[in-house]
Amino acid sequence: NGTNKAHSLGIRNNSTYSVKATNFDQDHTLWFFIKDRGLYTWNNGQLKLAFSKIKGVTQLLNDENNQLWIGTENGLFIFDKGARSLKRAPFKLSNENIMSLKMDKSKVLWIATDGGGITTYDKRNNQTAYLTAGKEKGQLSSNSIGAILEDRESRKWIATLRGGVDLIDFKDTQFNTIKVDPFQSNTLVNNFVLSFCEDADY
Repeated sequence: NGTNKAHSLGIRNNSTYSVKATNFDQDHTLWFFIKDRGLYTWNNGQLKLAFSKIKGVTQLLNDENNQLWIGTENGLFIFDKGARSLKRAPFKLSNENIMSLKMDKSKVLWIATDGGGITTYDKRNNQTAYLTAGKEKGQLSSNSIGAILEDRESRKWIATLRGGVDLIDFKDTQFNTIKVDPFQSNTLVNNFVLSFCEDADY
C-alpha cells in the first residue's frame, strides 16, 4: 500500500537491547553492534552473531575492499570477516576515543575523536596526518568531533562539540568556521553539533 513499517529484530526472546552502530557492506549485509552482546549481521531475514569479544563500539565502516573498520572508545580496529578475527589499526591515532568514521572520495579515512581532533589515514601510501584545534588559520575550532560529512563538492563539514561547524574546501584551500552569532538571523542555534545530513535538493 506504499506505507513504510518498522519492526524490531528479535534477539534472545525479544528482550530489549541497545544498538550503538550500524553499516551496510557491499553484499547488502547489515552489520551492527549491540551493547554488551557483540557484533551482529542481518541478511535475508537471518540474524547472526559475528563476534562477541569487543566492547565500547561507537562506529562501523565497510570500505571499498569490503573491510570492516570498527571505531571504539578505546581505539580503531579492523575486522577480518572471513577469519572472524580482530586486529588494531596499524597507525597512531590522535586520540583513542572514536566518534565518527568517514571514507572520502579519494579513499582517505577520516577518524573523528573526542579530545584529539581528527586523524586521516591514506591507505594508498600508508600516510597518516592530524588535524587539531588551535587559533591559527587552518586549525579546528575544537578537538572534540561529533561527525564528518563530505558533500557533493567534496567539501568536508566537521561537527564539533562546543566549537560549531568547521568547513574545509580543498579546491579553494579555504577553512571556515560557523558558530553561533547573536547578531545574525541565519546562524547555528548551538555550537554543540553531533551530526549532519545533506538533502537531495542541495
